[in-house]
Amino acid sequence: MIVPKLPRVARRGMKGPDIYAHKAALSNAGFGKRLVWTPSFGAGLQYEVNAWRRKHRLRANGLIDQEMFGILRDARRYGPFAAHQLALETSALKPSPDRLLSAASIFAYNVRGSIHYTEGSERMYGVRNHIHPPEIPRYEDCSSFATWLYYTSGLPDPNRRGYDGQGYTGTMIDNGRQVSVNEARLGDLVFYGWGFNGAPKHVAMSLGHGRVISHGSESGPLLLPMRYRSDLRAVRRYF
Repeated sequence: MIVPKLPRVARRGMKGPDIYAHKAALSNAGFGKRLVWTPSFGAGLQYEVNAWRRKHRLRANGLIDQEMFGILRDARRYGPFAAHQLALETSALKPSPDRLLSAASIFAYNVRGSIHYTEGSERMYGVRNHIHPPEIPRYEDCSSFATWLYYTSGLPDPNRRGYDGQGYTGTMIDNGRQVSVNEARLGDLVFYGWGFNGAPKHVAMSLGHGRVISHGSESGPLLLPMRYRSDLRAVRRYF
């Protein structure tokens, strides 16, 4: 197998999507117990890197270098998500909105235990507090979580309110344009059910390929089939 050149040697103190990729690869290799799922190279990652390097009879210098990358890559420890994260780091261009949405979605999924569900006054926590990864949007509901994904990816507010900390499924369904379920791509919003006020009961964001990321309970954002609910009502596109 021909191993591509590592974008950069990773060491403690660095941040970036490639750090996620290396954490995923090490976890797949059985070295994930001390990892913290943020895009930062901290003490936990350094510990696992050195443990892995010692096992493979490499100097425990705390670095993810070309030699280490080659062994992990050759053993197919980098899955599709990790490869995507490395692509973000290697891109010479500013990451596109869909790549940023994808990265934000996976970040939220990885830290899902820290994103609490609320329909109270803190529900727009991510937007109101200007949260971007590796900071965590601590309190969200379904629509505010979808709004945050757009916000942290640099896209216009799907509520068309300029990210003023307001909005819900009713303001989302009134914007964008409708597309068919079969056309759903990354970033489209998927609406379910109808409430007593005429607004959808729930919204999730399409990840494409028939999957969505949905934040609808205290279990945090989950990756689910788009038709995980029987009351799918509409798919709308905003960019």
